[in-house]
Amino acid sequence: MKIHKSISHLTGKEQNDLRIISKRIVENIQPQFVFCYGSRVTTNLNRSCLTEKHRVEKTTCCYDILLVVSDEEPLEDNAILLFTERLLKKEVQVNVIVHRIGFIYQQILKENFFIVKIFESAIILYDKIQKLQSMPLTTMKVKHTAMIQSIYLLYKTLFDESKVFISKAESCYKENNYVQAVNLLKQSVIRSLKALVMAGTGYAIATDNIERLVRFTENFTDLAGYLIDDDTNEGKRLCKILTGIMPGNASDKELPTSVECYVFINRAKFFRQQVNDFLFKNATLLKYSQPDPINVTN
Repeated sequence: MKIHKSISHLTGKEQNDLRIISKRIVENIQPQFVFCYGSRVTTNLNRSCLTEKHRVEKTTCCYDILLVVSDEEPLEDNAILLFTERLLKKEVQVNVIVHRIGFIYQQILKENFFIVKIFESAIILYDKIQKLQSMPLTTMKVKHTAMIQSIYLLYKTLFDESKVFISKAESCYKENNYVQAVNLLKQSVIRSLKALVMAGTGYAIATDNIERLVRFTENFTDLAGYLIDDDTNEGKRLCKILTGIMPGNASDKELPTSVECYVFINRAKFFRQQVNDFLFKNATLLKYSQPDPINVTN
């Protein structure tokens, strides 16, 4: 198994941040392994001839860290998590997952896709006793191919269902049944969001909560953020309708209008197209494993 230790391909800021993360965690927690399995870099560049500095550039980064500790570690996982986040909060932004080495070993034997993929492909920042090579990963490659294929088929199922819900919503819209149309469009958006999670990570997430799904996708893309966050009053109302539950005794002001329903239909179509574009424009696991190409031109 190839071990990924090099961070030379990252930006200078990312390299410095990862060294800080590794140093702080190792000095204070003594883990078995520390992995970085994802990062997001955002650069804001402002130019103005009216300020003292004509050019102001600010870069922010966020890192996904898997922290593996000994089974004998006396601190509970939640305590380790809080301690790690407070330890790093002032210097770098991190999302941390904490697991015991025994649990990790069991999950590898159970072929847990998320855990196995991290051990195979993530950057290892720290290996306490150089035991990564001894983890039971060598027989997983062939099984992974089949796993990725099955995940792709699930992705395509969700993607097709999203289109069906849009078609049903359009029929309800033509019949002036705007409440039912919006409920159907919510189901379309949920399936598109779940497909986006698979396109970005290679695994599924078991929730139908739109806000949670959007927050999860923010780990790897800002593509879905507008679905729940909008600065305009009209946008805020659309977000509220999309994420809320329509009460049976709702007043006319609470119910979606024909114009809002029409906007929802276009948003659902546009978002579904964006999910497809994300898969085929990004180097994801599924991109190179699909049985057949998806066509959403219609």
